[in-house]
Amino acid sequence: EANSDEFVKPLREATAVWFMGANQNLHAAAYLNTKVETEIYNVLRRGGVVGGTSAGAAIQSRTMIAGGKDEPVLATGLDLLPGAVIDQHFLARGRKVRLLKALEQRPGLWGVGIDERTALVVRGRKLEVVGESSATIVLPPGNGRELREISIKAGDTHDLVALRRAAL
Repeated sequence: EANSDEFVKPLREATAVWFMGANQNLHAAAYLNTKVETEIYNVLRRGGVVGGTSAGAAIQSRTMIAGGKDEPVLATGLDLLPGAVIDQHFLARGRKVRLLKALEQRPGLWGVGIDERTALVVRGRKLEVVGESSATIVLPPGNGRELREISIKAGDTHDLVALRRAAL
């Protein structure tokens, strides 16, 4: 259905798309390389919003953590936050090790761990955290640089372009 014109018709006028939680692998299997994926990017081009919770957050990075407790299982997700790897339930489920190992497997990327009841809002090059907890930005070690973690609490902002450059 994700390639049918009838199914994607509402997306052609949508101002927002929301991915529910559950299983990011199901999102990927249903929507990658389809008309739905194309229309999701078009929502953003029109100035719309794309968001999600739990699995709906994980699907938003091209390198997607598809599972695993401490050892990440990596797969392909959307490319809505280029250069990043997103992990969810970050503090509540102690997923720092998993994110670090994912970044080790994909040099040149940076990580963001988003905790529960918290969102990372991206507008242009500005990242802002809203909600009850925090997001943790992880810049992996490399090229003489030590591991760097940046905790961003509600109301705090950071520069997306600076993070992508630092990761490279």
